[in-house]
Amino acid sequence: MWDRLLETLRRGRRGAERQREKTAHPVAAWRQDAANGWKSAGLISPLMQEAIAAWLDTFYGQTTPEERKRADTRFAAVLTSQAATLAVSELEVGAGEGALAAWVEREVRDGPLGDIHRAVQLAAAGGQSVLKPYMEDGRILCTCVAADRFIPLRYAGGRCVDAVFPDYAQEGGRRLVRLERHSLLPEGVLVENRAFWLNSAGIGASAPLETAARWRHLAPELMFGNVKHPLFACLRMPFANLADPDSPLPQALYAPAMDTLRELDRIYTAFLWEVQSGKRRQIVDVTAVKPHGGHGDADFAAEQYIVLDMGAGAQKLYDDYTPEMRIEAYQRALNVQLRLLESQCGFSVGTFSFDVRGGDAKTATQVLAEDRTTFNMIRAIQEQGMRQGLCDLVDIYAAYARLYRLGPAGGKEKLAPWVRFGDAVFEDTAVEFARRKALADAGLLRAEKLLSWYFGVSEETARNEYLPEGGGHERNIQQL
Repeated sequence: MWDRLLETLRRGRRGAERQREKTAHPVAAWRQDAANGWKSAGLISPLMQEAIAAWLDTFYGQTTPEERKRADTRFAAVLTSQAATLAVSELEVGAGEGALAAWVEREVRDGPLGDIHRAVQLAAAGGQSVLKPYMEDGRILCTCVAADRFIPLRYAGGRCVDAVFPDYAQEGGRRLVRLERHSLLPEGVLVENRAFWLNSAGIGASAPLETAARWRHLAPELMFGNVKHPLFACLRMPFANLADPDSPLPQALYAPAMDTLRELDRIYTAFLWEVQSGKRRQIVDVTAVKPHGGHGDADFAAEQYIVLDMGAGAQKLYDDYTPEMRIEAYQRALNVQLRLLESQCGFSVGTFSFDVRGGDAKTATQVLAEDRTTFNMIRAIQEQGMRQGLCDLVDIYAAYARLYRLGPAGGKEKLAPWVRFGDAVFEDTAVEFARRKALADAGLLRAEKLLSWYFGVSEETARNEYLPEGGGHERNIQQL
């Protein structure tokens, strides 16, 4: 596999040079390397390769010279940011009970969860992103890897189980690339590191890892025994792949709306031209701007004046020019595209608008009824695209803690990862509390279950710390 991967990356580098000449975007050229690496393992078709490049070009605003003449609404960034905000606004991640679990929860909360909005937004833009913990100076750190920064090689059970992560360095004026491969095997996870020189033709001869100062501490091979999942966690979009139905790779949130995004930019460009060309100006006769007595030309800015020859019979030498701007017509055209965009990306009608949305204040129950489409889309991202990856992240931190004896003496207790997303963005909390309390009053819901939901703690914590000793739970619940 290494020989095939290297050969394809070498071919991809040559293709990247041609791509760089075409687009003048170094990131697009790097992505061509990665795309050819994907193709080496048969995970990506030419259609999928082109689709991933197009999604990320749209997100990053890396367009062709012709497209750069248009205004860019950057609406792909707006869509993904909105989805990420709703998906993580009340996110909580836990590891279970015990000293090790508390240590892992704190490390995850202070580390990757601090950057989780960006990770989910990048997943929405490229179809997936990776949270990759690693050891440095005796601590577990975590980096977020976008879809165009790693090379998936094998999928199993709906998750990526074999991938390569390139890293670049420079020593003595020469550039190197390190390929870090993670392979899930029956006996555990094998992590391999190999370094290569980069030259004008691409990846060249192999180099010792110690060539780059920051790679000297890395082992060429390291086996993590008894680990049942990769040492990286994937966040992915749960939608059907329209670019290549046979590919295991996910698609971007806005993949079905690429044409709509381009049309939105075209209409917005025309709207800006209408505003610019419709500025109020003065029409001035040419005789009014001729210099008098040979003292030089008067300064008449084109943005303020239009100089015309009004003819000898003109009654006055100036006039007002204030054309009527078709703002409402453009607003309607833009909103038509936004309605289509919402439908294609799973947002509720009216989520985005180029005009002021009126109306009285609404209760949370009304908002939930109106935003049901958005709710369903976000819930799919959370349950089908985020939950497994976040649980894997907790297990990865625990695996590193045990291997390197971190935390509370490298605790051995078995963890029970959990993820809670919360619904308060859509849910009327008061109504939901009344509903659950009624179930508890009727004996159909355990008291600790209600308290766990209400205070955002585990059921065990609710039972041990929130319920009074000596019983009487039902009476206390009824008094709430």
